[in-house]
Parts: sequence; structure tokens; C-alpha cells
Amino acid sequence: MASTRSPSPRHQLRLRLILEGVSPSIERLIAVDGTLPLSEVTRVAALTANVTGPTPHVFTEEHPDDMAVFAERDDVRYPHELARWTDDRRTRRRWGDVWTMIDLRDPTVIREESTSVRSAFSGQPTLFLHLRAAGDRCVRIDAVGDETADAASPAIRVIGGHGVLLLTDGEIIDDYARLAAAAAVPEHPEHVAALKTLDSRVGPWSDFASQRFDPAVLQQQIDTPEPRFESGWPPRRRTLLESLAASFPASNAAGLRAHLARTGVMLPGVVTRAEVAAFVAPMRWPVAAVADEGVRLDGWEVPADFVAEWGRAVGVGPEAMPNLVTAAFRLNLIRRFRGCIVTKNAARDAVADPMAMWMLLAEAFASRLRGDTAGTMFTLALADGCIDDIDLLLTRTVAGLAVAHQDRYEYWDRYEYWDRHEYWDRPQRRELTDPEDARREVAPAVGLYTAVGLDVTPGGGWRASPTLREFARAVLHVAVR
Repeated sequence: MASTRSPSPRHQLRLRLILEGVSPSIERLIAVDGTLPLSEVTRVAALTANVTGPTPHVFTEEHPDDMAVFAERDDVRYPHELARWTDDRRTRRRWGDVWTMIDLRDPTVIREESTSVRSAFSGQPTLFLHLRAAGDRCVRIDAVGDETADAASPAIRVIGGHGVLLLTDGEIIDDYARLAAAAAVPEHPEHVAALKTLDSRVGPWSDFASQRFDPAVLQQQIDTPEPRFESGWPPRRRTLLESLAASFPASNAAGLRAHLARTGVMLPGVVTRAEVAAFVAPMRWPVAAVADEGVRLDGWEVPADFVAEWGRAVGVGPEAMPNLVTAAFRLNLIRRFRGCIVTKNAARDAVADPMAMWMLLAEAFASRLRGDTAGTMFTLALADGCIDDIDLLLTRTVAGLAVAHQDRYEYWDRYEYWDRHEYWDRPQRRELTDPEDARREVAPAVGLYTAVGLDVTPGGGWRASPTLREFARAVLHVAVR
């Protein structure tokens, strides 16, 4: 007979994590199973300090400013000298991994993987996690009590917290503290500049003033295993939205994900079969026309009578046909081969089903826009409705590309046989400063979407039909290599 006894509840230790040296303060309150290894607390504390992945660290019972945490390289010449360290060179207990032991030149460092959380906090309610390689960040961890949780609750549970951290890679915590303090005081002489800097770290889809700590986001980061290197072939397929988020720093990507949730872009689209058939008709006709035997080229040009018949069949005027023909070739729906216009097998198989043609066209757009940050941002503007506000669209494009393309120069080591050995730089991209620069960046994507129904307004903006917006949503969710 099966036992009807309910699972025993979890006994957890409540910990408060405070990032030292930052005002307004940044705190996190979590509940942790006392039997978990101390390395799990290391992972959560590192996330609090905006550090991901392995990094040199050490747990101590005293504040790192009051002691010599790391030994200098020249302090110890031989391993046997470690035994002659005086008591003022080390605290009573220190925890870390094997690399901590190597960095400290101290074999008495306790392995955090074999130390439980409850035993580490026994007799000492406060520990300090020092992250020297990550900008001298220090996290104070206080054991503030015990509690009982349901057996189904996670081993590490986020209870609450406040404050957001927008540190960049390599930034010293003291520099960020001065920046945050200036942004928090409107009367500060550097308030505007500091606020602009912090806005750039979460934009262009959000701003610093709207940032709030979200326990669900931290809980998801804790529950999600750390990404591992993926080897082999073929490479992992990613959607355009995933690629767009990967092209931004973590803080900006978080603002993007919040924008996607707020605008409903992640929800599935709603479109009827009749709307799909009308939408794909301009691209479906040439595929059907060349599917059997192809069409002979006029030299290397597309025959004029073929283009005219194509325009009459889909109701497109002669002035718009050059862009439509160019888009069909760019999307690889039709191509030149041995003096003829032919199509690929996937397009030939999808021509009879409008829904299959819709998905094939979405995959063609996603493949063409892969690696094009400006084009992907324009597609997102179509899907979230930002296309209706041309000023907002161009402003976001300029700000987003400025963040995604921060490294604009490529340095080369060049030897001049007739001159001398010298270093020189070549600009990869010209820095965007005004909306006209953004228009040039999105021009290739605009050309593709104009072929499927994007209209240009008299004021220089764009207007999209509801079906085109649903198609842009489909393009963003297609996984490509």
C-alpha cells in the first residue's frame, strides 16, 4: 500500500545579501537549504554583484578592507613558507575553490563545495564574499533567521530585495557608486550626465528611472544552469530575437526582454488563411511561374514580358516592380541558373499551400536579416507597433546601434617595407549621430518589407498593415543558423 504521508517540509536559512559600497543600497533576501554547499551561495551572491561565470573569489569572516585577503605574488617564494604566515595575514576561516587556494598561496582555505551553508554560518552570522577580479566588489551576507518551506519549493528561493545594478565589464565598484549617487540627486552637478549614462545601459527600450528589482528574474537566473560551450556542427539555431538580445550587454538585453513582455511580441500571431494567401501572392506567383521548366533570361536580365505579366497578376504597378524583383532574388525564392530563372525545391513544394509559403517567406526574411542588427530592430518595430512613431523608431535605432556597435575600430599590425613598422586603425562603422544615419542603416530591411506591402507615408515614415505586423512577428520567431 502506498504511503499517504505528505513530504516533510524544507528547513531553510534566510540570508540577506548586500552589495557593499553602493548607494542607493542593493539588497537581496533569499532562503537557502542549509544542506546545500556554500558554492551555491557564491553563485547567487555573484549574480547580485552582476557577475556571471567563474571568477576569483574568497569567503571571509571579516570585511576584506580590514585584512590582507590576497597574498602578493612576491610574498611567498616557496610552498613551505605558507606555514610561517602569521595570524594577522589570515582570518580564522576562509572558503573558496581550488583556484582560491592557489591565488592566496594558502592550503588551509576550506573547500566551499564540501562545506554546507549551515555549517559555514554556525557561530558567525555574517560572511563576506570578495570578488577582487570583478572590480573589487564585496557582498555582505547575513544569516537573519530560519524558516520552513514546502517540500515542493526550490532549494534556493528568492524572497525579495531592492535596487538594481548596471555595472559594465571591468568597471570598478567605486566608479559606479559615484555614478549612481550623482543620478540619485537631482541637484548634483553631474546628475544629467550620470542619468544619460545609466539610461544607455538599459536602453533603447527602457530607461534607468523605470528599473525595479524583479524577484522572478533573479529566480529564473538561479534555476537556469550556466551556459556551457557548445561544440560541433551544425551550430545551434537561434531566433532573430535571441540574436538581437545576444548583441547587447546583459543590462540592455534585460530591458529588451521586458519590452517584449510588455508589448506582447512573444505571443503567437493571429492571421486568417485568406489574409495569408493575399500577403504571399506577390512572391508566390514567380515561384509558380518558374517551378516547372524555368524562364529563359534575356542575356543576364529578367525578361520584360515576364516582369509585366508578374505585375499584372499581383496588381503591382510598373514603378514598384524593380524592388519586387530584387527582393525575390535577395530572398533566394528565385535565382539565375544556366541562363534561366529557376526556384529551389523548398519553394516549389510550398507554392500550393499559402501557409507553407508564409513560413518559407518568414524563413527567407530571417536568413537575410541574420546578423543585421538594424534590420532586426526595424522588424521588431513592425511587430510592436513602434513603426507608427517614426521619431521614436529612429531614436531607438540610433541609441541601440550605438550600444551594439561600441567597438567601431579594428586595429591592425601592419609592416611597411618602404617606411617602418607602425600600427594603424581602420573604422569598421561610422558612428551614428542623427536619424538620417538610422535611415541608411535600415534601408536594406525597408527594401525587403516594401516588396511585401510596407507603405511610405508623405512625412517620410512608414505604415504597415495588420497582416504585415503579424508577418514581422513570425520573422522574429524563426530560428536560423
